[in-house]
Amino acid sequence: MRHLVEAENYPAWRTRTRRRALVLVVVAGLLGVLGFSLVDGPVGGLGLLASMVVTLGAWFFLRHLVRALPDLPDEALDERQVLVRGEYYRQAFILLGALCVLAPWVGGLVLSVVGVDAIEPTDLFLVAPPLTFLVASLPTLATGWCEPDDLE
Repeated sequence: MRHLVEAENYPAWRTRTRRRALVLVVVAGLLGVLGFSLVDGPVGGLGLLASMVVTLGAWFFLRHLVRALPDLPDEALDERQVLVRGEYYRQAFILLGALCVLAPWVGGLVLSVVGVDAIEPTDLFLVAPPLTFLVASLPTLATGWCEPDDLE
């Protein structure tokens, strides 16, 4: 696993700006998955497929750029990396708390705007997969957003 920590592929993409752009692509892709899952017909299906491909591609590339730091065991990391990973996990859990607080408010706002009758109970199940992926990827997203540029 040491090769993951020491990998130096794609040095031009290891800047904070480009990693943050990938984080935004992942979040926008998840919103696209959520939006297109509510659209019927071929447009919804093709949009959903495209959103899923873009989201997963950007997420896997981001994981490679951050060297899979959030998922590696302690034995594969040095002391500094373990401390940095702990800080990124702390930030990810702060984001998770914010999501838990904001989700009911956003849901209530959506229900008040579109009306309760416009949403079918099965539509609520379409929200679960993108939110589950978002929660599972929060440590990687926090690492990609907060990690400083590699020092030359």
